[in-house]
Amino acid sequence: MKNLLKFLLFSIVFSSCQSDYLEEEIPVTPKRLVIVYMVADNNLDYFAIQDINEMEQGFPKNSEDKLVVYIDRNQNSLPSHPYLLEITHDETDAIVSPILRAYTEQNSSDATVFKNVLSEVSNYYPNEHFTSKGLVMWSHGNAWLPNGISIATNRDVLLENVSKSFGLDDASEKANMDIKELATVLENDTFDFILFDACFMASIEVIYELRNTADYFISSATEILSSGFPYTEVTPLFFEENIDVNSIASTYFNHYNNKTGLQKSASISVVKMNKIENLTTQIFNFSSALASNNNLVIPAKQNVQQLDRFNGEWIYDLQDFLSKTAKLNNLQNEYAEIVTQWNKTITYENKTPFMVQSIDLNSCNGISTYIPNTANGAEINEYYKTLQWFENSGYDKIFTVF
Repeated sequence: MKNLLKFLLFSIVFSSCQSDYLEEEIPVTPKRLVIVYMVADNNLDYFAIQDINEMEQGFPKNSEDKLVVYIDRNQNSLPSHPYLLEITHDETDAIVSPILRAYTEQNSSDATVFKNVLSEVSNYYPNEHFTSKGLVMWSHGNAWLPNGISIATNRDVLLENVSKSFGLDDASEKANMDIKELATVLENDTFDFILFDACFMASIEVIYELRNTADYFISSATEILSSGFPYTEVTPLFFEENIDVNSIASTYFNHYNNKTGLQKSASISVVKMNKIENLTTQIFNFSSALASNNNLVIPAKQNVQQLDRFNGEWIYDLQDFLSKTAKLNNLQNEYAEIVTQWNKTITYENKTPFMVQSIDLNSCNGISTYIPNTANGAEINEYYKTLQWFENSGYDKIFTVF
């Protein structure tokens, strides 16, 4: 009996230790899923294929991470219908990544289509344990502007210098995805980073609308050349164990800053999204102080850094606007509070001296804003008032008649 008790006790202890041992020996391997959503059913189709090839070249060999690309190509391409790729490493000029799914023709700028694609990608990997996710939005874009309104970009420079702006689907009557709809799709799915490979998306109105969707926001306040991000160099950075979003942005900047002529054109910024509310509070306080000034003066738009090249009334540098407004209204102390919070919110910002040798970017600080005015018509301005930024920033206090 005594030997039996000893045996049972030994078995219990051994089993317990073995259980602990097994639990410690089967750690969960961290994996990252990055989704690239390419709306290339437009004049950017050629560059989309180039970028996918670069992604294959840059994707790490034998990686357990996943890089999935949804691409909707131009109707004159083969295949022209949208399809889903799982990127695999390949150093040839051919695209060899397997197709996960082919779709019938659909409007890829429709928010419901976008939502369904995100859901389907997750369903392809039900047993994978992704500890982090990234999202790349690749296409044409127009900052906060509603569907049907486009910021002009010059597509007549050189083929390799065609600029690209988000979500233009030529097969669907040139439809664009509304930024508020995009926010609704993403509101329940937070990403480590969202990168916009598209023009003008580093807009404070866009960033504020999407503030609850990602940890970091990588984008440009100006145009992006059609060649876009250098994915051969950038793709490996997506999958580093400790991802460095500033390194992604600086790699993009250095790629273009090392070029010459028209190609020496880039601006980029990284926003820490959990700091946006604090920055907005400081701007709200600034706006409130402005509104209490009986002699409120708003700087003339032509005196503020413009970030598009075609004399539009849409894209101006946010910090330059605030700085000049502060000087005109003797609010330097309030503006200093904004700068303090700005430096905590914008973790990286850089730009080349010029954008396609047309705009001097000396006063570009990485984030744009709209300066409300009557020139763009009541319909556009009424839409602008529906954006969360308009009221929460205090813009409604200082732009009362437009």
